[in-house]
Amino acid sequence: MAVGTVVAIVGLVKSAYDAYKAIEEANETYQTVMQVYKTYAEAKAFLATMAPSPEVATVLSLQALHQGFTEMSDQLDELRDAIKQLLNHEEQAALLALQRDLDQFMGHSRTAQDHLSRWIEGGYSEDSYRLQAEASSWLAVNTLLVGDSFFHRPNTHGGPIKFDHRLAATTYTHVLTARVGVMAVLNPNFRTSAAARAELQRHADRLSWIIEKADAALVPEVSEGSLDAGHFRVRYRSLDTISGYDSGWTDSGWIPGGQTDLNNYRQSLLIDLKAGLRLRTGLHLLMRFRDEVQYHARDPRTTLWKPWGPILRIADGNPTVGDVTPVVTGPGAITLLWKNARFASGTSAHLTSRVPKEAVPVWTPVKKVGPDGSESTPKAAVTAPGRVTAVFTHTEFPAHPRVTAVDFDPPLPDAGNPAIVTIPTPTPAGVTRTVIDVIATSPTMVDVFWHGGFPEIYGSRRDETGQWSDPKIVVTDSRDFLQFQGTSDKDGKVATFWSNQDGALRSAFYDRYDNPPLTSATTIASAGTVRGRLLATSPRKRCFEVFWLGVDEAVWYSAYVGDGPEPRWSDPSRLTERGAVPHRPLAATSPTPGTVMVFSQAADGRLYAARAGKDAPGDGTSYTLGTAVWPQSAFPWSGSGPKLACASTTPDDVTVFYPWHDVIEATTCDLSSGAPTRWLRVAQDILASADRLWNEPVGASETAIERALDAVAITRVLAIEDPRTYGSSHANWLVHPVSTYLAAQGRHNQAIEGVDEAVKVYRDLVATHPDNPAYLKNLAWALHNLTARHNQAGQPQSAAGLGTEGAQLPARFDTAGASPADRADIAWNIVYIGAYLPAGAE
Repeated sequence: MAVGTVVAIVGLVKSAYDAYKAIEEANETYQTVMQVYKTYAEAKAFLATMAPSPEVATVLSLQALHQGFTEMSDQLDELRDAIKQLLNHEEQAALLALQRDLDQFMGHSRTAQDHLSRWIEGGYSEDSYRLQAEASSWLAVNTLLVGDSFFHRPNTHGGPIKFDHRLAATTYTHVLTARVGVMAVLNPNFRTSAAARAELQRHADRLSWIIEKADAALVPEVSEGSLDAGHFRVRYRSLDTISGYDSGWTDSGWIPGGQTDLNNYRQSLLIDLKAGLRLRTGLHLLMRFRDEVQYHARDPRTTLWKPWGPILRIADGNPTVGDVTPVVTGPGAITLLWKNARFASGTSAHLTSRVPKEAVPVWTPVKKVGPDGSESTPKAAVTAPGRVTAVFTHTEFPAHPRVTAVDFDPPLPDAGNPAIVTIPTPTPAGVTRTVIDVIATSPTMVDVFWHGGFPEIYGSRRDETGQWSDPKIVVTDSRDFLQFQGTSDKDGKVATFWSNQDGALRSAFYDRYDNPPLTSATTIASAGTVRGRLLATSPRKRCFEVFWLGVDEAVWYSAYVGDGPEPRWSDPSRLTERGAVPHRPLAATSPTPGTVMVFSQAADGRLYAARAGKDAPGDGTSYTLGTAVWPQSAFPWSGSGPKLACASTTPDDVTVFYPWHDVIEATTCDLSSGAPTRWLRVAQDILASADRLWNEPVGASETAIERALDAVAITRVLAIEDPRTYGSSHANWLVHPVSTYLAAQGRHNQAIEGVDEAVKVYRDLVATHPDNPAYLKNLAWALHNLTARHNQAGQPQSAAGLGTEGAQLPARFDTAGASPADRADIAWNIVYIGAYLPAGAE
């Protein structure tokens, strides 16, 4: 967690100033933005490959951050000098005073990092270094929360002071990153601390205030426009009132359309210009930074989407990434395929694969796959375990369009490409083929579906020998076809789904071994009820599920069970409240049978995820995804917007991908983040860290105690919610190591409180589960330790009565079904209880 925090932030400071400098270099905006993402990606890659302990890795990350800040000092001087030249002598003095304050904060931050390094190098034994690192990092960043003067400068035109975040925001991001790094080293589980989250939330709020002010200074202007003979034209420009940047007016030229088209174009252009200004000024990076801070300010036991970040940048000839197709090839493993979208033809498809690692997934280098001249985004399916079949459409010869396929095992080898096979397709001259879906019906068999300028949807099958069949019609009339998907069950039965402009959802079946046409179509949802089909899956043999969005903006569901007494589609059921998905749906995935995650975009450009399931009707839990950069218009009527793709590699993992320019971005959600089993593992990891610190040669006792207390703070919540499952772990850890550590450091009262809590837990477990001998044995052990802690504290008389309770335990042997070994263990603990009690209190 500590490394991940710093990994996501390091590099933003330098990148932001690279973008600020680009304000003065309008002609180099595109190249500068690409450099921003290159820097960001390289910083993440550098940190992701480090393998020292979390504490050491975090310190190294902070050192890299400081080095990056030092290297860009010349850029900071240039910015400050540019502002200073526009001010009079008195105003220059005020600017220099601001810079001195910011330099002082940087000094405090550097001091904190130095003390942190010395504390670790000294074996975590010099507590003064730890305290000084904590104090210096806190002072450096939290002073920036006091007042707003740090984010203002004298107005170059006289009058009131002017908001200008550029100098202070850079210092702020640096010292806040260092503060988070210190927090993470001192307590790797700092996100479970309410105080730490509250501190970070204050900074997230401050960053939101800065962003709101800076965003208000970005002014896109579009003229009212003019109409003439079925055409319209507008003029537009972009302004940044903080830096003084002015793009100058640009004429759109005449565009076909009427008044409605003009109004829509103006609205779309305003959004696009605003997005461009955020890119040009680097504000989008500050928004990313805010999202990182906000993410770590929230309780990690709730489901959260990680902030957006680039997973790769395509450097070969600066190609433009088109829509991506994710293919899940195994737990945690994804292969992404895409087409170079800069040209309509003469290009080739590429891929990268995510390879699961112990901690950080690794994306393989980009490689070419398939033939040149592919016209649309590749479609793909997984056949044999880990093996992918990708299908491409081509229009390099319009009179003879074709469809091809390749098979490969990702990631591809460094040398050689898989063989390319041409799939038989209908032959009407001049008809464009567009592959719309590919499904695997067995480890060796694949079905491909496509449509073109004809009313039918066709399908072709590759059999076990690798031969592709002649095409057959799978949908007879697709003239008003909107969406189509096929899916196959575990036994090769294929279901096809399509929606039409009449607002209905239909389906038909065929078997992979049958050559006759499909069965007659069945209407799943009647006309006028479907807004859009979202997803179809087959979780098991002879079973299919389909989810769709209704006109009531709710998620609907139907299932087909083919092995029952009356195989049929179930009546549609609404999984969410009406209006749960009010925005334009973009993508969907099914993490587990009966559940769906729907991604949609609001008019303000923000993305939302709604989760629904058949076992939790009416749920529709909604999540807001972090800030992403959307160069396209976000309005639903525009038909543009982000080209999202999503995939779920495990029941708990969902990843969303978004390509733009030469970058593919991603955000991930771990749906198990609040699961008790997950947090028990977190507590176990913290306890292991405490044990490591406790056994350091020099010793780091106080830090070990803090981490052990953090671990039982987690299990305490788990034990309250499910005492039978987690009560024993919680009580055992309270006795050891928590009370052991506390007593060894002379903190006897706290040690007694911990064991007393454990005794109460076991008393309740024995009372509610009298037939469990383990609970009885652990109660005897806890009573033994409680008398020992009282004795160590010099107050053995306070344990009076525990001997009587211990002596009564053998009466429960028969009820609990205690074995001879259990009885002997309990007897020994009773002996020790008596040994620690004062005379007469045994």
